[in-house]
Amino acid sequence: MDGTSLAVDELGRPTRSFLAHSRVCRFPRVVDLDIREFLSADRSPGARPLMSSRQCQPAATQRVSSEISIFRRTSSSIWQCRFTLPNGQWHRLSTRSSDETKAQVIAVKLAHQWATREQLGLPIARITFGTIAREVRQELEQSLAAHHGKVVYQDYITALDKYLIPFFGSHRFEDITSEQLSEFDRWRETQNRRTLSISTMRTHAAAFNRVTDAARMRGLLPANRPTLTLSVSGERGRIRPGFDRAEIDHLLEFAVSWAQVGRLAI
Repeated sequence: MDGTSLAVDELGRPTRSFLAHSRVCRFPRVVDLDIREFLSADRSPGARPLMSSRQCQPAATQRVSSEISIFRRTSSSIWQCRFTLPNGQWHRLSTRSSDETKAQVIAVKLAHQWATREQLGLPIARITFGTIAREVRQELEQSLAAHHGKVVYQDYITALDKYLIPFFGSHRFEDITSEQLSEFDRWRETQNRRTLSISTMRTHAAAFNRVTDAARMRGLLPANRPTLTLSVSGERGRIRPGFDRAEIDHLLEFAVSWAQVGRLAI
C-alpha cells in the first residue's frame, strides 16, 4: 500500500493516522492544498516551499488552563493569548512578550482583568469614538442622499469632520472624561480663534450625542456611567437688522431661480 492510500480515505480526506504522524514529524501546516499535492511536493534542499493561503495560522499553541491558551503565529515572535469570559465569549489579546513563560503569566493576568471588566458592566469591545462617529456620519449622508434627512444633518457632518473626530477619534468611550470635554472646549476655540456661538456649540453637542447614543446602543458605554455632554455656553448670536429695499429686491430676484433647484423645488 503506497503512502497516499495511508494518508487519505476514499474521499481524499486526511486519515487520523496521517494527522498523528504529521504531528510527530512536525510537518508544515497545510490548509488549502490537496493532500496528494502535499505528499508529492519536492522537499529537497533549495526546492520552492509549499505555500498555503492561510499562512497566518498559529505555528505553536500552548494551553495554560481549560479557559486560557497562548499561541504564536508563523510571522511573529510575540505570543498572543485567548481566553473565555464569564459570559462565554472568547477574547484575544497580545501578551507583548516573546518569552513563553512570561506570556503565560501575562495571559492569566489579562484573563482576570477582562473577566472583572465584564462583571462590572464595563465594555469589552475595544472600539474607538472615531469608529462609531464614522458610522454615524455615513448614516447622516445616506439620509441626506435619500432626501429623508434634515438640513442640519450637513452641519452635524461638518462638526464630526472638523472637530469631533480629530479630537476624540482615537479615544475609547470609557476613557472620555469631563476633563477631556473641557479640554475640547479650549481646543475648538483655538481652532476658530474666537468664542463660538451658542447655535454652533449646540450643533456640536447634538452631533456628539448622536455618537454616544449609537455607542450606548452597541454596549460600548458602561451601563452605570452618567451621560457626558458638551458645553453649549457660547456667545449669543446678534440680531440682524431688518432688510433694506435693495436686499429685498435681490432676494426676490434670486428666488425665481432657486425655486427650480432648491431642496423642495416647485
